[in-house]
Amino acid sequence: MSEEEKVGQLFGKLSVKELMQPNGLVTLPEGISLRDAISKLTDHKILSAPVQSSSFPSKYLGFVDLMDLLGYIMQVFLDSGLSWNPGSFDQWCQKEIHPEKLENRGNQLGGHSVRNCVDFSKKDPFSTVYVKAPASSLLYTFSNGLRRAAVTNGTGEVVGIVTQSDVVRFLGDHLEDIGQMKERSVESLGLIKRKFYQIPKNSKAISAFHILWAGRTQAAAVVDDAGKLVANLCLSDLKVLKNQSFGHLGLPIGEVLKNGIQGDEIPIWTEKSDASFENIVKRFVHHNVHRIWVVDNEFRPEGYISLSDVIRLISFKVLRKKNGYSEVVY
Repeated sequence: MSEEEKVGQLFGKLSVKELMQPNGLVTLPEGISLRDAISKLTDHKILSAPVQSSSFPSKYLGFVDLMDLLGYIMQVFLDSGLSWNPGSFDQWCQKEIHPEKLENRGNQLGGHSVRNCVDFSKKDPFSTVYVKAPASSLLYTFSNGLRRAAVTNGTGEVVGIVTQSDVVRFLGDHLEDIGQMKERSVESLGLIKRKFYQIPKNSKAISAFHILWAGRTQAAAVVDDAGKLVANLCLSDLKVLKNQSFGHLGLPIGEVLKNGIQGDEIPIWTEKSDASFENIVKRFVHHNVHRIWVVDNEFRPEGYISLSDVIRLISFKVLRKKNGYSEVVY
C-alpha cells in the first residue's frame, strides 16, 4: 500500500469531532483589556480565542490571536502616523526605547479593549466547521495557513475549537498506521523551510517583536555573535507583557527569553535535517510546540519545521489518494 493510501485511509473516515480535545471552550469577552487577554491566552497555553459579543453572548465577533494583539500593540506604540520602514522604526527607538517610557505607554495601552484587535492582522478569520464534517475537509484549509476553526453543532452553536495541533496530535497517536513514511527523514520529505528571520540576541525586545509583526511570522531565531541559536522567539512570548511589565520591551531579547517571565529559562526545540518524520511529530506532540528549528553541527539554524508544514504534507497525501494519484513527489 502506498503512502497516499495509508494516510488517506487514516484520515478518510475521521470526523472533526474525533479531533477535538475535551478541554472546554475558552472565550474572550469583547470588553476584556489587552493585558488580561494576553494573560488569559498564555495561562491557557493557547494562541487564539473567539471574542464573545457582550450584547449577544451566543455570538462571536471573530477570533483574536497573539499576532492580532502584537499588531495592535505595535501600532499604538509606534503611533498611527509612523511609516512601517526600518528607518522610521530605528528613529522611534532612539527616542522611546527607555523602559520607563515603554512602561508608561504600556500602562495606557494595556487597558485598551480586545474588541479593537479582532483579526487585526487579517491572518485569523473566523472560520467554522460542522462537528460531524470529515476531518479531511480541514486538511486543505489548515495546510494553507489557517491555524484553527470554530466547531459548530447542528444549530450553529460554537461548541469548541479545532486546531492544527489537534491534527498533528492525532497523527502522533497513529504513526504505526502510516508505514515506512514515519521513518523517512524530514529532509527527504521536503519539510524544512530555509527562509526565516534571525535576530541578534542583543536586539531590544520591542525591535524583535516588531520583526515578527512586520514579517507576519510566528517565530524567529535569536542568535549570538557566532550565529548560533540561543533562543526561539515566538508569539507566545508576549507573556512578558503580563502584570504591567511593558518595560521588558526595552531589554535585550536574549535576556528576556533566557530568564522568562518567572525566571525560568525557555527551552529551544531543535533537530538535525536527518531526523525522522516520526521523531519530529512526537516532539511536536510531547512538547506542545508549533515550530522546531533545524540546526547544523555548530548549532547554527538552517531552517525550521512548523505544524503547517506537517499538515501540508499530510494534506498532499490525502488529496492525491482522493484524486487517484499514487506517485510520491516529496
